[in-house]
Amino acid sequence: MTTYVEDFDFTGMEASPEPSKSIVTQELLSRFLEAATKKAEATRAYEAARLELLRLHHADAQVEPGALKLSVKMRQLRVLSRHSISAAFGTEEYERLIAGVAPSVSEQVSVRQASGRRRRSF
Repeated sequence: MTTYVEDFDFTGMEASPEPSKSIVTQELLSRFLEAATKKAEATRAYEAARLELLRLHHADAQVEPGALKLSVKMRQLRVLSRHSISAAFGTEEYERLIAGVAPSVSEQVSVRQASGRRRRSF
């Protein structure tokens, strides 16, 4: 699912020129949590609709006449995973290859209640 930057309100998120004066406000945390929740709900709705469209397409269902059309394209992807490389070339070759590649790094943001009970990670 595509999330558009304009879907999030960045008002008040400008960083202070002095890092010691920067503060993460409760309002900003709340807006982030609300936006993340909406994104998760939209993602679930999108995936349910996508799977239903694929099910109908594979059952050769007719598309109702109108402005919208349905097309499904198949893509073949080569996934280079530990399993696929090890199966094709052996574990030693996998270890040799992986040693030469820098790891991908991403940052995960977690927002939780101060009591520590409920945690949402995005």
